Amino acid sequence: MIEISALEQARAKLAQLSAIVESSDDAIVGSTLDGIISSWNNGARRLYGYTPDEAIGRHLNFLQPLDRKNEIEGVLLDVRDGRVVERLETRCMRKDGTPVDVSVKFSPIYDGSKVVGVSAISRDITPLTRARLEIAEREERIRLLLDSTAEAIYGIDLNGICTFCNPACARLLGYNSPAELIGKQMHPLIHHTKPDGTPYPVERSSIYDAMRHRREAHVDDEVLWRADGTSFPAEYWSHPIYRDDEVLGAVVTFLDVTERREAEHEIQEGVRRREQFLAMLSHELRNPLAAILSATRLIEGAIVSDHVRQEAGLVVERQAKHMARLLDDLLDVARITRGRIVLRNEWIDLRDAARSAIEALGPFLAEHDSHLEVDIDDEPIPIVGDPARLQQVHANLLSNASKYSPRGGHIRLEVKREGESAIVRVTDNGNGIDPEMLPRIFDLFVQGDSSLARSDSGLGIGLTLLRSMVELHNGTVEAHSDGPGKGSVFTVRLPLAPTPMPGTVAASASMAGAVRTVVLVEDQPDARRMMQLLLESLGVRVFSADNGMEGATLIERVHPDLALVDLGLPVMSGFDLARRVRHSKDNETTRLVALSGYGQESDVQAALEAGFDEHITKPPDLERLERLLVGQVPAVAKERDFD
Repeated sequence: MIEISALEQARAKLAQLSAIVESSDDAIVGSTLDGIISSWNNGARRLYGYTPDEAIGRHLNFLQPLDRKNEIEGVLLDVRDGRVVERLETRCMRKDGTPVDVSVKFSPIYDGSKVVGVSAISRDITPLTRARLEIAEREERIRLLLDSTAEAIYGIDLNGICTFCNPACARLLGYNSPAELIGKQMHPLIHHTKPDGTPYPVERSSIYDAMRHRREAHVDDEVLWRADGTSFPAEYWSHPIYRDDEVLGAVVTFLDVTERREAEHEIQEGVRRREQFLAMLSHELRNPLAAILSATRLIEGAIVSDHVRQEAGLVVERQAKHMARLLDDLLDVARITRGRIVLRNEWIDLRDAARSAIEALGPFLAEHDSHLEVDIDDEPIPIVGDPARLQQVHANLLSNASKYSPRGGHIRLEVKREGESAIVRVTDNGNGIDPEMLPRIFDLFVQGDSSLARSDSGLGIGLTLLRSMVELHNGTVEAHSDGPGKGSVFTVRLPLAPTPMPGTVAASASMAGAVRTVVLVEDQPDARRMMQLLLESLGVRVFSADNGMEGATLIERVHPDLALVDLGLPVMSGFDLARRVRHSKDNETTRLVALSGYGQESDVQAALEAGFDEHITKPPDLERLERLLVGQVPAVAKERDFD
């Protein structure tokens, strides 16, 4: 009875163990020491899809893909020696051909002290593997983002020790790699001193406010320090790092804002210069206006002598021309800054431009009692350029030298060849230039003297125009001065013409016959009346109109030799007037000249396209009017007669 009972108990225990194995969710597989499968539970059937009959008797490696067939041999070797192989993570193949990621524990099966078999317990870890892969991909994306961003990013723990940092952070701080910062206290390395040089205690650092007060900190007026001991202005943000509402540290992002600070300074400097320019413009316009108003009162006076009236008239003329020059300079600056200035290039002798400028500036130099010494080469200096603009370059240099020199100052003008370049050099013994001003002397609205005692110093745009004109001719200009009170030297270099100048140049003007009748179309009463009186004083008969429709009718009735037409007219614009007049063959002999305050290159082109023969910007100078009245026609206008 005892033996039978023990046998039944053993059988019951074996049945219990077998039931446990069969009901387990894990795949439990038994094999010989050679890897031949000897048992296969329901968990294995569910995991791999094979029935016990299909699996038992086959080698364990039948479950593995081809590239892992040898993996099981090393495991079997360990188990034969009595070692347990814990959690081998591998990939197996189901019956249907789909892969499954499993974690397998291989254990030896003992019979007494002897290893007689292998137990392999497998668990499906496909969801875990997929989650790991997603985490790895997410971490890689974050790493790439951190590595690629231009912003420097680093993290610190509660003790201020760097736990991570991206390459931009290491680069901006002057370190070779993030590894040089990780594990280091960041405050003593990069944030130890304020911009004014005073120590910056860690307990006052805004970076740590994020951890202390559990809120973002933003600062844009401090400096960070590089590994080499230099500093840079920085803007940074510090955010607390949480886990389950517990602050673990802070993440800090920062930018080097050196370029922004420089740009802000440039903007502020530009605003300051513009404000200074507006003040100068007011000064430069009010002075001639005051002189003109005083002169007109004298002219109107009943007890003023003819000599005084004549002198007052000269003052009006001189100051009006001065205001016209100011407006021309402003228009030139606008054209240049918008890239709309067009050069009318031709072959010229640079010496002619210099002589024309000297002749034009004669009265100005005499007024300032400037002594001009001229050294011009005897041989021609061939240049391809715009004669008017090159004369403007010479005039600008000479007038600047005179304005910024004391009365009786000495000015020297040199025009010569040097190698493949033409040189224009103007030297004076005047005020000189402060060394700090030299690098900016050609910038817009920059002037060396901003004091109230500025009787003739202009708007601060002359040298900007000079440089722009020279650069448009593919040249350079440089300024030199030994300092205030030591005079200055301006040198312009222009490329010589690549081939000799032609022996003859086509005449730029022709005579079309003297003008006897003029139609003047102008809507501004004072301007119309003064122009009419001026034209009549020059011996022509003038018919006037105050709107475009009346002007067109007048031209069609009178058929004048010349019509001076404002563009911005009421009823009918000057452009429409020109189109209407040109539409009739009866008006072919009438020269149409646009007389307008609009002087941009686009305005000139629009006037010519509408049918005008020429465009003159207000106010026209007397010489220009006289050339029109004697029938002198510019070549570009004459060509339009044959279009």
